Amino acid sequence: MSKEAQPTPTGSLGQRAAGPNGTRPPVHDILQRVAGHLRAVGASNGPAVAWCLLLTGLVCIPWLRGGFLFGTDFPGPRYFRLPTALDPSAPIETLLALLSTVLGGEWTGKLLIFTTLFLAALSAFVCLPMGGFLPRASASLIYLLNPFVWDRLHYGEVFLLTGYAVMPWAVRTAQRLIEKPRVSRGVGTAIWIVAISSLAVHLLLIFGLITLIYGLAMLISRRRDGEYIRQLFLSLAATGLGAIALTAYWLAPFLTGTSQGAQIISRVGSGDLQAFQTAADPHLGLYLNVLGLYGFWGESTGLVPSMKVFTPAWPLVLILMLFLGVLVLFRAALPTHSTGLSVIRGWVLTLAAAAVASFFLSLGVADPHIAPLVRFIDRVLPIYRGMRDAGKWTALLALTYAQLIPLGILLFQERVESFRRDLRSLGRWAVPVIALGLPLAYGNGLLFGAHGEIQPSAYPASWYRADQVISSGTSQGRAVFLPWHLYLTMSFVRNANPLVRSPAPTFFSIPAVVSNDPELLNVAPPLDTHEQRVLANLVAQGKAGHWAQDLAGLHIRYILLAREVDWQSYGYLGSQSGFTRLADLGEIVVYENILVSNRS
Repeated sequence: MSKEAQPTPTGSLGQRAAGPNGTRPPVHDILQRVAGHLRAVGASNGPAVAWCLLLTGLVCIPWLRGGFLFGTDFPGPRYFRLPTALDPSAPIETLLALLSTVLGGEWTGKLLIFTTLFLAALSAFVCLPMGGFLPRASASLIYLLNPFVWDRLHYGEVFLLTGYAVMPWAVRTAQRLIEKPRVSRGVGTAIWIVAISSLAVHLLLIFGLITLIYGLAMLISRRRDGEYIRQLFLSLAATGLGAIALTAYWLAPFLTGTSQGAQIISRVGSGDLQAFQTAADPHLGLYLNVLGLYGFWGESTGLVPSMKVFTPAWPLVLILMLFLGVLVLFRAALPTHSTGLSVIRGWVLTLAAAAVASFFLSLGVADPHIAPLVRFIDRVLPIYRGMRDAGKWTALLALTYAQLIPLGILLFQERVESFRRDLRSLGRWAVPVIALGLPLAYGNGLLFGAHGEIQPSAYPASWYRADQVISSGTSQGRAVFLPWHLYLTMSFVRNANPLVRSPAPTFFSIPAVVSNDPELLNVAPPLDTHEQRVLANLVAQGKAGHWAQDLAGLHIRYILLAREVDWQSYGYLGSQSGFTRLADLGEIVVYENILVSNRS
């Protein structure tokens, strides 16, 4: 592959429009140039956008039907609320809240998921360092259709997936900064750091690891280039200062221990590491499971169905794909070999090092050899406690696959041209079969709405009527939602796994209090507020509890009892003094606390 055959860098939008002698042209000239530039970019990226829209459609078309999309941690929000705390996700929560006022909760949730999947495919396509359409199309397939995306989508970790989707762009920006340091690139990298932190702070560790590896490698290789080192440190200073300034709204509360995230991290202990440990395949063990981007802890508990059912021969397909990646590494490691990979040899070796590191970190405490290291890091580095689910490291493993394997396809594509004439035609047919067929076979479980494993679901009409009952009038109050569980199996959720986080806070118009106890083995319930302690005690006491008085002390006016899970155990509420039954609507019953309503 010749250097001239490499694609034009995708970052050309950042070029400045300048007039003669460096003067700034008139405004209308700037607008004309920008419009022309956008048309040119659209024309050059048209095939990429069309391909990624096709992939997104193949996954999402069944979800266009009416109904909310649910995942275990994504409870089909009817309302996207404005943030009430300065957490990292405040910007994206604000954006979604504003968008939902126009589109409504159902379509805001769907648009978030559709956009996330589209961005995952597009970022992998455009961020491959070299190659034409076919290797890039393969990269988008590998990065979009894989077990990591399957597991996290089922579990409803949508913000994590959105951060995963834009990760290739963030890494590509940092890569360019390290290769050719500029302060402007430092600022651009800072912006990506802010974007990633607002979606999933955990991904900053993943971004930081691969950036650190490449930065150290470049520093070592150019250690005698004083000007490069000076520019690099200036650019990194711009990145650091910019990132600190733009994340100060959540970083300061986090460092002082007053933010919700800091409080969650402070509660993480050894029990959490065990509860969220990486899962092994029952027949093939832990290592191959992690190499295949499986191992999500929810698989071992039955929370998430396995995608393996759609690809029974997944180990064979995985080995074939990994062979292409190893081929790239072998060719890049030969300094005397004449190949287009010599241009990006350092980056290929960085990807290999990042793949090895992310593989071992993904094992977490499930591997007895890695467990002591993980426990040590968890003890001395508080922010690492956010990675109690070690499986999040497979996001980096997926990124390395989406770069190395397509580069292997590119090498094979070039090799085919040197075949004898009678074999060349066969080889040209084999290239697209390998490039597209292997990733499609491996990740086909996500196609067609995850083959019906995830389906749009409608809330019962009775829930809407209950919301009208409690939200009418000038004094609405607050409600507590029962049964008292953070996660409930909801009869109206049509997913293969209908267990979801309590949807009450994002469905009802008034504030609805739910349990914050995930009820995980070896993990103490987080009864970190007076309100949670009072309500947990009331549920434990049952009919002996002073429900009306204690709820009045919490300014809770309504009880919403959904006929789900163990709702029969709350039958005593109908005979509790201080309550009146406002409505029995079938799937849900509404009680009013007279002690609170009399004060209103």
